[in-house]
Amino acid sequence: MTYKTKLSIEYFGASDIGLVRVENQDSFGKYPPDNLDTYSDKGQLFIVADGIGGHAGGREASSLAVETIRNTYFNSGSNDTANSLCNAIEEANKAIHQKAKTSEKFGRMGTTSSVLVLKNNIATIGQVGDSRVFKIENDKIEQLTMEHTQLNEMLKEGILTEEEAKNYPAKSALSRALGMEEKVKVDIIDNISLKHGQTFVLCTDGLSKVNKNEILSVVTQNSPQDSCAKLINLANERGGKDNVTVLVIKINANQTSPKISPVKEEKIKTVETIPTFVGKRRKKSKWLFIIPIFVILLIIGFQFSNSFLTLFNSSAKEENENSNQPLKDDKNLIENDSNNDPLKQANQLLKQGKYEKALIIYQNILEKEPMNLGALEGVNNIAAIYLVKADKLKTEKIFNEALELYLKIQKIQPENMEVRNSISLCENQVKLSEVNPDNKETGYQLKGINQSDWNFINIDKSQYEVDESGIKFLSTAYDKKSLINFNLYDAAFSTDIKILSSSDRSGAGIIFGYNRSESGNGENFYLLKFTGDDYILQMITNNSVKQLLIIPPVNKNRSEANLRVICSGNLINIYDGMNLNSWESSEKIYGKVGIYADKNVQVKFQNILISGNK
Repeated sequence: MTYKTKLSIEYFGASDIGLVRVENQDSFGKYPPDNLDTYSDKGQLFIVADGIGGHAGGREASSLAVETIRNTYFNSGSNDTANSLCNAIEEANKAIHQKAKTSEKFGRMGTTSSVLVLKNNIATIGQVGDSRVFKIENDKIEQLTMEHTQLNEMLKEGILTEEEAKNYPAKSALSRALGMEEKVKVDIIDNISLKHGQTFVLCTDGLSKVNKNEILSVVTQNSPQDSCAKLINLANERGGKDNVTVLVIKINANQTSPKISPVKEEKIKTVETIPTFVGKRRKKSKWLFIIPIFVILLIIGFQFSNSFLTLFNSSAKEENENSNQPLKDDKNLIENDSNNDPLKQANQLLKQGKYEKALIIYQNILEKEPMNLGALEGVNNIAAIYLVKADKLKTEKIFNEALELYLKIQKIQPENMEVRNSISLCENQVKLSEVNPDNKETGYQLKGINQSDWNFINIDKSQYEVDESGIKFLSTAYDKKSLINFNLYDAAFSTDIKILSSSDRSGAGIIFGYNRSESGNGENFYLLKFTGDDYILQMITNNSVKQLLIIPPVNKNRSEANLRVICSGNLINIYDGMNLNSWESSEKIYGKVGIYADKNVQVKFQNILISGNK
């Protein structure tokens, strides 16, 4: 009886948003998560998925791919690893495509996916898209997967030569991705023999700026965890323009085990779920045609050299005269520049700071090629530039200009919740600044903090702090309130709130419509309170509390929120990134506004803006 070495593995995986993108649309996983046994029934499954940037639902697509591939593969009753893996990837494609069809929120959804299964002493790979799988062995690195781009497909079929490929305009345009079509073609690479000393690296295309030799050097000299960290750092040092995800799996010798059946030679096969028809071109010698043509041209050139020189000189003169004429407009520049390559034109306009014109071209490209990664990257770069400018304007409280930029970003990235929140914040601040602007006698606006504007009710000065940035309530054994010194109707109130410490279900918030009862012993007001888990709208009447609404927040941050309330007559509108809800009172809301904190709550209120009519 012969024996073969039994193997064990070391593994680590990591993902990073990069330096440009506003969302990490990569997903990854290793299953089962709680063991590293490759000799179990299904072995070990490793997945990376890269949501297609710029498409709504990229993050959802990559996450759904990982979840569906995992569930389908491990629930399969087949012992054929290659077929089980292929079926799992096909099911992921169906799930993503179906979700996109039934959800108006996401529209088209897409993701790449590279999957590695280690079972017994065999590795199997499934591939769709341009994420990559490498094998390192004996100080050499080999890319096992082909990137499914239009360029690579044309090279594979002989439609383009290597030389022609260098000038191909849409190098990153994908030819395949999960979810974009009803059916997909899956590459399966199977029967890869596992050996002691091998390492497998799975990565999304965010690592494309790091070459194979650099990957080899880093991985052979470091643990899987350190390798992931160093490779991600390298990607970010080179621009960090995309999300990047890296998985590193090292194969080690463990102990001997009984004989295992011989391993077949490593091979690649393509499992097709749709018929494809590709014509093969016969390769003929180009010299049979080129040499006679070249000789004829030499003879003609010799006989008519004077004519050619005259033609050349007149053409050069005409070109020189035309170059001295100024261009009429930027449209001419776009039409004549970069050899009419739309992507190069858009990239040039982007460098020139002509973002609107670049965006139009990028979007035109995406209408024809939805998976053109060059155009997607350009669109996201413009969104990132707009975001930096908008955030700066918001910080400077120039809300109307910030709002214009946020609205532009929303058209590019409609699923971006942070942008939606910023839009609502700026809209609210613009409304606050426009409340009764011409009536100076009755209009009231408060921006910033001036202690003389506030009345701190039954609070010792040692229990609160006031500075230019805001008002801070310290933790006390009783409730805390501070009110402005005017009664207002049609009040609008906005503030950022940060809960520094609290007990269960305690919170802090905004008071509006505050009045003392006729006896002077009771208080009547509305309170919008943030507890970390919910927004709670309460009505306090003569010290009794009635709960009106409970609203779960859009932002799941349990310690920070932006509270915004606009009262209009007897209507209370509550905002959290969007209009969450409204409450209609039986009478017009009139009274003082202010801030509130429960007992045992330490909280800071910042960016306070109040307006209304006296």
